[in-house]
Amino acid sequence: SAAAAASSSSSSASSAAHFLQKVTVEQALKSQIWREIVTIGEHESVANALKKLHEHRILSMPVISTENKTNTQYKGVISLGDVIYEIVFHPSMFRSDDEFKTLSGTQFIQEIEKSILSKPVSLILGHRPESQELWVFKPQDRLSRVAEYFARGAHRVMVKSNGHYGPRIFSQSDCVRYIAQHLHDYLVEPIVRLSVEELGMVKGPESVITMSTKDTALSGFRKLMEIQWTRTALNKTGVWDLSALPIINERGRVVGTLSQSDLRGITTHTLPLLMKPVMDFRNALSGGKLAPQVKVSPSDTLMSAISKIVKSRIHRAW
Repeated sequence: SAAAAASSSSSSASSAAHFLQKVTVEQALKSQIWREIVTIGEHESVANALKKLHEHRILSMPVISTENKTNTQYKGVISLGDVIYEIVFHPSMFRSDDEFKTLSGTQFIQEIEKSILSKPVSLILGHRPESQELWVFKPQDRLSRVAEYFARGAHRVMVKSNGHYGPRIFSQSDCVRYIAQHLHDYLVEPIVRLSVEELGMVKGPESVITMSTKDTALSGFRKLMEIQWTRTALNKTGVWDLSALPIINERGRVVGTLSQSDLRGITTHTLPLLMKPVMDFRNALSGGKLAPQVKVSPSDTLMSAISKIVKSRIHRAW
């Protein structure tokens, strides 16, 4: 019965919560390769931020104060999403697709050079919800605490030095990968054996916001960032951008996904690709090596869904 299913789901969720409570962030990080955190000074230019993000193939990095030379003071986080946000909502970017066809790449860069790229990163910090704060945890903090912030909408947090390693970034994906390594743990297995439908993770098509293969990447990112949703956790309500848009072809089928991960590797020279149709943009930036589309059915177990996502090295499944 529905009541029995709800009871089973609730009991399984309690079991999984206990698993997260017994694991520390440091334990979850042990299987991850340690990399030194890349930072940028608050007075460095947006163009330099793009350069650093490209060189290290990362999506975001902490912004530090340049006033205190003794102790590192973090001002927030800047991401490729923050840079693209400034571009897609710049007044000069509100043009028709036909108008963009007559705009050269050089003209595109010239229009945003003075107004965005040459500005210090401090001027765009905090314009989007996630760049307003940098959540910092201790290595001994429980994974359950971090998971609550992830549930509220945060994509990544910082973990302080443990004496052997310097500070590290711990992301939603890192958390999911750790859980994927423990799917058969006696505390985890009860919930991952349930179907995604039983867990209430399936939303109707009317609640899914999409974009067309005919749309430009620029218009897609604008839609991604102008539509916001709220999520309550830790007795607080956060407002966040959408995390991704399914790309629909003329037959109504999902042929791709647009997300901020598609921005990885973008530079000042490749920014004009934003004017291209979305699939052309994704193909160009990925070098033709797009990640496969992963789909699950309502009857698939959460274990199956997690395994598919982690194996394919992606962030979501439709």
